[in-house]
Amino acid sequence: MSPAAVRLRVTVVTGLQDIGVAITRPAATRVADLIATLVAQFGLPGTPAGWELVFAGRPLVPLLTLGEVLPSAADEPIPVTLRPISHPADTLGTPAYPPPARPSAPPPPQVAAPSRRRESADEDSEDAGFGTAEQAPAGKAKRRARTTEARRATVRYYTRMNPARVFPLLVTLTRQEVEEVVKRHVGQKATGPLELDGDTPVEIEPVLPGCDVYPPAVVTRLGADDQVFTFHVVPHVLGEVTGARVLLRQDHAVLAEIGLDVRVRQRTAVVISGLSAVVLPAASAAMKHFGLDFTPKDESSPYLAALNLLFGAAPLALTAVLAAVTGVLWWFTRPKGKDVFWDVTTKPAGGK
Repeated sequence: MSPAAVRLRVTVVTGLQDIGVAITRPAATRVADLIATLVAQFGLPGTPAGWELVFAGRPLVPLLTLGEVLPSAADEPIPVTLRPISHPADTLGTPAYPPPARPSAPPPPQVAAPSRRRESADEDSEDAGFGTAEQAPAGKAKRRARTTEARRATVRYYTRMNPARVFPLLVTLTRQEVEEVVKRHVGQKATGPLELDGDTPVEIEPVLPGCDVYPPAVVTRLGADDQVFTFHVVPHVLGEVTGARVLLRQDHAVLAEIGLDVRVRQRTAVVISGLSAVVLPAASAAMKHFGLDFTPKDESSPYLAALNLLFGAAPLALTAVLAAVTGVLWWFTRPKGKDVFWDVTTKPAGGK
């Protein structure tokens, strides 16, 4: 029995940058209706007849329902791809919209073929799970033509952040290693060479618990040049961000997981010190005006001694000291600007 609803993770192939979206639809929804909805929702070019929904490498039959063509028991969202019918990745299988019927013609004469060749074609057809025996070898040749490319994933980020502020996070996909920048509180971590399929989209997802990340993830294809992706992080917690990492996926499989060392610190000390630089000198001057004296008579009260030290100094001297403390605290907790953080240069080939 088909479930009442089907959870899907749809990857829309637009040609420039792929889009990932999670949706839930009734199992009785026709594939053609879902394609029409997605084409209208994302403003895709052409008509729904020019698009197809693919699951496990096979285009789904538009006239059937989701419950008939997709697995009935799935704990996770089912990954499907919406792409143009002319997409070169896989042109085999059941066409998204059946071609018009042709007038019947007499069958061609049967030509005997070597048994070994026929057995190979039958095996290829069974491995593919769809299409004719003559189509399978062509599809297999196309799959062999796919090439892998080596890329290194590098993450550059701020190891110390302040809450409710925006901090950048860079993820690069390069052929060579990225030069590490020398800057306080900036970290950089990288993977070794990764073998990536040039025809399959790559998904990059930063995961920082307790923080907002914009955009949440990026789905892209490998380009001819090195690629740099910018995310923005807004912390909402204090202390260590446990489990901070960046995930790289391809074909819904995790290829690399890069751990990040991030701490969020509050700037309350700067605010308190700045207010003290204004309030305490004013209070000291007022106490001197009204004749309040905290000098201990018998040198036995440490509290009176501390108050006398605090309010007994000249207001200008107290202002200067507190202003200096405020400046030092601000310097060590100041937000970082756009400088060498954004300089992404790679090492020369063969360099160390």
